Amino acid sequence: MSDIQVVSAASDLLHAFKSALQDELSNAGVSLTPTEVKVLRVIERQDSCTPLRLTRVLNRDKAQITRMLATLEKKQLIERKQNPEDKRSQLIEVTDYGSQLIKESKRPEANITERMATGVNAADLTQCLDTLNKLSRNLSQ
Repeated sequence: MSDIQVVSAASDLLHAFKSALQDELSNAGVSLTPTEVKVLRVIERQDSCTPLRLTRVLNRDKAQITRMLATLEKKQLIERKQNPEDKRSQLIEVTDYGSQLIKESKRPEANITERMATGVNAADLTQCLDTLNKLSRNLSQ
C-alpha cells in the first residue's frame, strides 16, 4: 500500500464522516456543525476551560479558536467569564442551551457510527480504532 493511498483513504473517510454527520444533525433539527459539537464537548469536559487550553486540546491556532468562540457566543452556546485565578484570561462555559444541543447531537452521532460500522465486525473495529489512535499519536509527536 502506498503512502498516497493511506492519505487519500483517511481524507475520504474524514470528508464522508463530516458530511454524513452534518446531514444527520440537520435532519434532527440540531443547528450545529460537527466542529461546533466537538468544541462544545471539549469545553463541557474541561474544568476551567480557557481559549489557550482549547488551542492545545484541539490542536488549532489561536485565530481559529477565536473565530469559533465568537460564533458559539453569538449563537448563545457559550459564555465567557473572567478567570478569577488570572485576570488576563477568560474561562469559557457551555450555556444551558449549548448543553441541550450537545444532548440532541448524540442520536445523530450514534446513527452515523452505526451506519459507518455496518458490515464490520467488532474485532475489525477494535483493530481500526487501535490503528487510528497510533496514527494520530504519531502525528502529535
